[in-house]
Amino acid sequence: RFMDAADAYNRGLDGKWAAWAGKKYHGHRVLPETLMVEFEAAMAKERADRAAVVEALAILGISSR
Repeated sequence: RFMDAADAYNRGLDGKWAAWAGKKYHGHRVLPETLMVEFEAAMAKERADRAAVVEALAILGISSR
């Protein structure tokens, strides 16, 4: 698992996303070449989810900060 995280760091992922990659590809000897594409998709989904929560809070008149 450490090697997965180290490989993810070498590809430019921070701690949170390196852990995500390590969990997703647990048991694999190396991370796949498509890792960065999957990372971008996961990050976009997280941004969209966060934006939806902020929008829902705004509709309810609750500050998100």
